[in-house]
Amino acid sequence: MAIPCNRPVAVIGQTQGGEVKNVSGTVYYRVVQSDPPQLEDFMSPRALGRTLGDPSPQRERPRRGVSLYDTDERALKKARGVPLMGDYVAKLVVHVGAGITAERTTNSTGHHTLWGPPEQLLRCWDPPLVAVHTSPTPRD
Repeated sequence: MAIPCNRPVAVIGQTQGGEVKNVSGTVYYRVVQSDPPQLEDFMSPRALGRTLGDPSPQRERPRRGVSLYDTDERALKKARGVPLMGDYVAKLVVHVGAGITAERTTNSTGHHTLWGPPEQLLRCWDPPLVAVHTSPTPRD
């Protein structure tokens, strides 16, 4: 069952034109590789040393953050479409004062980018994890 990201957003500063917001009690879902999640699961592609295609400043900014979705269904769909992303979906609850900023990014429905220390993102994890690839239950 998907849980929409419909909690209030606390905005600090201007919000015109899609500027970055500080978020309060907002739920996001991230595809992770580890059970339980590790620090590396919350590091940006840039921090992990990954170089990805277009080096333009417009494309560079999101690479300094981490990708998440507003529902578990969207995160699961993405993970199933790109199996190398990870085997689990982690729910994160982000509160004001966590030192994390968020922005709706890309053309992918429900996609957001969060920027903040990986240690802080890991602290936002709200167990349990959801397995991306589940096996059918064996029959007798």
